[in-house]
Amino acid sequence: MDKNFWDTRYSDSEYAYGKEPNDFLKSKSGLIKLNSKILCLAEGEGRNAVFLAELGHDVTAIDYSKEGLNKLKNFASSKNLIVHTICIDLNDYKIEAGAWDAIICFPNSLRTSIFKQVYNGLKEDGVFF
Repeated sequence: MDKNFWDTRYSDSEYAYGKEPNDFLKSKSGLIKLNSKILCLAEGEGRNAVFLAELGHDVTAIDYSKEGLNKLKNFASSKNLIVHTICIDLNDYKIEAGAWDAIICFPNSLRTSIFKQVYNGLKEDGVFF
């Protein structure tokens, strides 16, 4: 799907996937060490990123929908939280090696090259959901 699809989907005032975090992430979030540096890939409107920031993590969210990231910023701000955002196509983003305690990704599909980068991007004891 292209950027226009996601910008259109996220331009609605309602949140396409709601504001509650992914159930799996919520159930496994205790596996992430406290005060982790977390990268959220294809984060959209930010429900998972905001949840992780609420837990005290330093969160960076990446998506290529400007509309989605604007909603994420507003959502985080409404809770007095900071979530760093990067608006970029994941095909063009390079995950820094050994930089992240956890990497989170719940989209329907991602290219294999991204998953190879995820492994390299994690710290030695990092986790990937």
